[in-house]
Amino acid sequence: MASCAQVEIRGNLPEKVVLNEISIGMHKSEVTKLIGSPSIVPAFSDDVWVYIGGKLNKKAFFDAKEEQRQAVYIKFNYFGRVQDIEVKEISDGMNVAFSKDKTKSLGQNYGIIKQLIGNIGRFNPDLK
Repeated sequence: MASCAQVEIRGNLPEKVVLNEISIGMHKSEVTKLIGSPSIVPAFSDDVWVYIGGKLNKKAFFDAKEEQRQAVYIKFNYFGRVQDIEVKEISDGMNVAFSKDKTKSLGQNYGIIKQLIGNIGRFNPDLK
């Protein structure tokens, strides 16, 4: 019997067996060979690499359900050698409530007519 389930991997989701091969003192180039390029490298420092990935399971016409999500943080020392490895799973996360409040802007609320008429005379044809 054929199944209507689809499993989709998003991002970089290294297997635990492969992650166990990364050891303290390993060079960045060796890490790249094992698990590929990181998902995120901070803009101001390249001493932390973050690998983010997830696994979704979709059955027939139902919404996809997230089965697995992980973030792997690999910290390097000054010489580009692994200093620390930290793995965060979906259970380590927390729900954040979104606010429906709106931030007021300091601008003015003009209607369409005021916007159209307000531009008349603002352009100087002598400036090129």
